[in-house]
Amino acid sequence: MSAVLRFPPVAGRREPVSTLETFAWRWFEGMAVGWRDTTRDAVRTILRAHLLPAFGMQEVTEVSRADVLAFRTRLAAQRSPSGHPLSSRRINRVIDVLGQVLSERELQLGIPNPC
Repeated sequence: MSAVLRFPPVAGRREPVSTLETFAWRWFEGMAVGWRDTTRDAVRTILRAHLLPAFGMQEVTEVSRADVLAFRTRLAAQRSPSGHPLSSRRINRVIDVLGQVLSERELQLGIPNPC
């Protein structure tokens, strides 16, 4: 899942800045066509359960390294529905998906990926 989808720029026009939620769903729609159903479902769940509640209303241009590190710390303190802490594997998977979204941001907007 490390592939990054490049959206072609509109000649002479820069896309308006959007929230991370809008940007992430646009990224998801573009990438999901090449994924198996299980991957698509897993990424959708990560977006809905973790990334969008934390970053959804934030401007995509404003997500910083400090934001990512603070988010990772919050994930480590969260409990699963069964009451157990989130596993390192789960936390890393959530951060991986965030990193993929922010890699697309880097390609489109030239803002370095803080993941």
